[in-house]
Amino acid sequence: MRIVHYNLTTTAKEGGVETFVWELSQLQVRRGHQVTIIGGAGHVERAISGVQVLRYPFIDRMIWRRMRPLRRHFELTKLLERLSMMPTALPALLQARPAIVHLHKPYDFVIAPLAHAVGAKVVYHGHGEDFYPSDRWLVRGVDAILSCSGYNAETLIQHYGRVPTVVFNGFDPAHFAPQPPNLALRAQWARPDEPVALWVGRLQPWKGIQYAIEALALVPPERKLQLLIAGEGTYRASLEALIHRLQLQDRVHLLDALPHREVRRYFAIADMVLGTSFASETFGMVLCEALACARPVISSDWAGFREVVLDGVTGWVVPRQQPAALAAAMLVVLDHPIEAARRAEQGRARVNQLFTWAAVTGRVEAVYERLLARRDTQSVV
Repeated sequence: MRIVHYNLTTTAKEGGVETFVWELSQLQVRRGHQVTIIGGAGHVERAISGVQVLRYPFIDRMIWRRMRPLRRHFELTKLLERLSMMPTALPALLQARPAIVHLHKPYDFVIAPLAHAVGAKVVYHGHGEDFYPSDRWLVRGVDAILSCSGYNAETLIQHYGRVPTVVFNGFDPAHFAPQPPNLALRAQWARPDEPVALWVGRLQPWKGIQYAIEALALVPPERKLQLLIAGEGTYRASLEALIHRLQLQDRVHLLDALPHREVRRYFAIADMVLGTSFASETFGMVLCEALACARPVISSDWAGFREVVLDGVTGWVVPRQQPAALAAAMLVVLDHPIEAARRAEQGRARVNQLFTWAAVTGRVEAVYERLLARRDTQSVV
């Protein structure tokens, strides 16, 4: 089967959607498919044998936002960014003559008629809530819709009026697995008697990292808990100001964004991993990978996390945007290491059953096959 994954950011940035495209492509090649990734000109490189990677220039959304009428229209600037790549990318798409064109953002719905012109079926995989004017009309050109979680499926049903197939995000069990901590790495951030809490993600207000910092301020200093924050984003300056205001410079450490393959080394030195989002998060990928490494996790009660972390079973779930509740859970993890390890191990068993890339790839392939078996263009659900 010839498959094209069409997504500008796959080759231009690091992130959950981008990782999904790379990992799925790798498994699809191993299963005998011909896979091409069409993305934007960028710095992201992955050495995946058998996957053809094509990169095309585009006008970055931040350039579009310099125009006064567009400054507050983030969805529109993302759409313009995508449209700017199409004149050079679409000829390659047509030349590939794929059986399946797999889209990962709704901004690319506009290419569906061209994909149909060469006999391809179009699959859209929902990873978030990137809605914009006219997308409800353009989605008519999509033959099948997938969603990354049950929560995301409900969102797509409400917006598009179509029922998607749920295909959870995945992880590599050969990479994300328990491993001994690198003591030299740990020593960079904490003394031997100082426990470590880890937060990984983009630095955005809705990710809730500010509440983790405020929670740390409620943990008695004599507990010596250190908080590592690994990520980049526009919220960094605000977080730095909060750390300074709370006088936590010696207990909170702002790292740069970690390459995805490096994250497990930081999981291994962490006594707990935090998920603090209170909006937009459709699936707790970081928490899933942390559980795969048998690390204790504390998550907010945001809907996108609930399918990964089961309160009292695989981790702790606390009310979102509530620093006191988060601080209390952090102390429980510190005070009850045996229970923390038990829940982490149960979490590891569960994510290895449900969320591996092999399971994800099989579910996606089943949708492709059902779609291609149909003689009309009615959506597969």
